[in-house]
Amino acid sequence: MKNLELRNVREEIVCFICSQELHLFDIAALRCGHTFHPQCVLLLVNIFKKCPVCKKQAQEDSIIPRLFLEIGDKDVENTTTSDNKNEELLTEETLNNLNQMEMQVRLASLQIEHNIASIEMLKKGIEKCLEIYEKRNV
Repeated sequence: MKNLELRNVREEIVCFICSQELHLFDIAALRCGHTFHPQCVLLLVNIFKKCPVCKKQAQEDSIIPRLFLEIGDKDVENTTTSDNKNEELLTEETLNNLNQMEMQVRLASLQIEHNIASIEMLKKGIEKCLEIYEKRNV
C-alpha cells in the first residue's frame, strides 16, 4: 500500500513554475511553504522578488534550497535490488537534469522575449523623439 501511495504522490507533485514533475530529491521551498524546482524558484525570485503562487515577498535568502523528505514504511517489503535502485536513481537524476536544462531554456526564452519587448518600446520612444526633433528643425 505504501508503494502505491508513494507512486501517486510522485505523479501529483509538480513545479508551479514549469509544470514539470518535482522529484523527491530536487525540491526547494520558500518560507511561505510553496515548493518548486530550485532553479525555477531562484530565477523568478531574483526577478520578481515574490512567491509565484501566493505573491508574498521573497528574496534569494528566503529559499530553502533542498528539502529532505522521508517517505517509507518499515513493514513494506522491498523487492528491488540495490543495483536496480541505483540504476533507477541515476535514470531519474538524468531525466531531472534534462528537465532542468529544458526549464533553463524556457526561462531564457522568456527573458529574451521580455528584452525584445523592452527594446521595441525603446525603439518607439526614440522614433518619437526623432519625429519631434525633425519637426523643430524644419
